[in-house]
Amino acid sequence: MPVLTHHTFGLDLLLKTATADELTSAIRNVAAGDAVLAPRAARALIGEFVQRAPKPTEPMGLSELTDREREVLALLGTGLSNAELSRELGVGAPTVKSHVSRVLSKLHLTSRVQAAILARELEL
Repeated sequence: MPVLTHHTFGLDLLLKTATADELTSAIRNVAAGDAVLAPRAARALIGEFVQRAPKPTEPMGLSELTDREREVLALLGTGLSNAELSRELGVGAPTVKSHVSRVLSKLHLTSRVQAAILARELEL
């Protein structure tokens, strides 16, 4: 059973099974301003957080993308440059720039980095 305490040094969580050395180390860490969390308690908290985390929703504008724009978004997620996108898609650089621009606009993003992150999050 975890012991949860809160004091001026912060919040710390240790298990009652902590050894004397672990307790001494924890006291030193808390006194230094750090938080202390037993690994078993950390796993339980992370598991609870993952279960309670809201499920991702479809980003605004995703349904507006054409098949080609979805393909471009997926390729942006792999980190390809415009030149690499051009070769991969078999189109010229101006066409790639146009596709990337439309993807950013429809998804209300300001950079291709944001698009790459979104593509990864959506597992495209």
